[in-house]
Amino acid sequence: MFDKICLEARQSDYPDINFRTIIFQRFKYVTKGKSIIVYIKSPNPNGSNDAKITVTSDRMKIEFSPWKWYKGFNLEPFTYRDLITATEMIQDKIGIPLNKFTLKWLEIAVNMQMENPPFVYYEYLDELKPYPERKPTVAILKKKHFTIQRRQYI
Repeated sequence: MFDKICLEARQSDYPDINFRTIIFQRFKYVTKGKSIIVYIKSPNPNGSNDAKITVTSDRMKIEFSPWKWYKGFNLEPFTYRDLITATEMIQDKIGIPLNKFTLKWLEIAVNMQMENPPFVYYEYLDELKPYPERKPTVAILKKKHFTIQRRQYI
């Protein structure tokens, strides 16, 4: 399953829409500077993650975990329909159609049921070698579950 995604669009792809103006009109609290950063609260009362919107002079980036943002957790199946609904909700909140946004990266996570306690597997973590040009693989061991996350660049 994938965990977190990043969508990005260039300002030049939307000549009739000014990203900064839209964000200033729709959101009261923004961080100013080189980038404008807005956090959109989860629509789910149990939502644990905000969607992060970053706007610069030439692009907009949306980073969020669809499961955690839409459902409040990521412990049950998340359907394609759920993904579309979550993405449409983000689109409605920011007021910009996402049809020209591209998927920049996504994080893929795998939960595996293990037979032994986590400490038995610690010595094998060195064998998880990342690609040199990419960010490293993150390995997390909890109770009897072994989680590996690798950010995939598209």
